[in-house]
Amino acid sequence: LEKYKEENILSIWNVEEKKLKLVEHRKLKGLEQLNNLKFHDELWKIISEFYPEDVINRIDKFVVFSDNNKNNRNGMSGLIESVDGTNNSRFILSVDIADAYYGNKISLEVFLNLLVHEFFHLVSLKRSARRHQARTGIFLFRIYL
Repeated sequence: LEKYKEENILSIWNVEEKKLKLVEHRKLKGLEQLNNLKFHDELWKIISEFYPEDVINRIDKFVVFSDNNKNNRNGMSGLIESVDGTNNSRFILSVDIADAYYGNKISLEVFLNLLVHEFFHLVSLKRSARRHQARTGIFLFRIYL
């Protein structure tokens, strides 16, 4: 959660058995309609249907934020990061809700592109973990491709 400004976070969720449990909800100025948690839940529904179950089971937290930068040249649309101390086996998935929605409607093409992009970061994090495990004599051969 340190990768972006704390004041840009709208909601933080724990993920337990593919379900969201709200940890914190904030309302940001200029994003009044996207502050509504039904939109956050809609994003998670798409994520949980799009990613394989094994990936979903490795996500510990889901964070909804916004840098309020629709053209995204100087901002970010999402990120996936490893949970400290898990050797790249558990993750936090964060998405910029303003980049996913246009008005009250989700842009499915834009959002799915983001999910594919973040998925490959996950694959690279897992590869990094495998390299570390190979050096320590532990091997994992499962790749999501």
